[in-house]
Amino acid sequence: MAPSEGRRGRRWAVVLLVPFAALLALTWSSTRPGAPAAVPEAGLTPAEARTASQALLHQPPVQQRPALADGRVTDAEYRDAVERSMTCLEAALLDANPSLVPAEVRLGTPTRTVDGFTYTFHFSVHRPVGDPRPLDRRCQERFSSRVESLFHLQRRADPAFMAAAARSFHGCLDRAGLPATTATGPRARFLAVLADPSVDEREAVRARRCLGDHPSIGDLDL
Repeated sequence: MAPSEGRRGRRWAVVLLVPFAALLALTWSSTRPGAPAAVPEAGLTPAEARTASQALLHQPPVQQRPALADGRVTDAEYRDAVERSMTCLEAALLDANPSLVPAEVRLGTPTRTVDGFTYTFHFSVHRPVGDPRPLDRRCQERFSSRVESLFHLQRRADPAFMAAAARSFHGCLDRAGLPATTATGPRARFLAVLADPSVDEREAVRARRCLGDHPSIGDLDL
């Protein structure tokens, strides 16, 4: 039977079937509990950021308290929390599948998204296993969910970061040869591009790839 491979990043993706292998894209959600579910084009206001931060800092799991103690999450603290969650998932997969050996579960090198908003972490299991999402959620809740959410919240509350991310996203669409629109915001332009009857399916795929590389723009589920 085919091996399982995965990637953790901004959200759970669909199961894609490719020749001789099943690619299960395991990714991290930028809108998991505690994170802002919807973010305006310009990001978050200071008041919105404070309210969301207070919720995330209230009685966090003990494993996440050191990273949250000063009310800010650094890049290193975020990456460490995610790596701890991935290690937890590796152990949980081995525990739930006694026939697996550690060499069959491989964790890849973390990769930063183009906009600098988050990391993606690759892993592969060299034989079929059951649905790992319940194990993944438990590990996230224990080791990383609030740390990750606060890190993303800080990014979305930073006007300079959001402006740079928007410029990068527009540049990606421009390099892909996608049409300019009257919409100025990145989300609005993305939706206008998809609605443009002159945009063919290959161009729409390029637009979605730009969105995937810029998770700070928002989770549009398209």
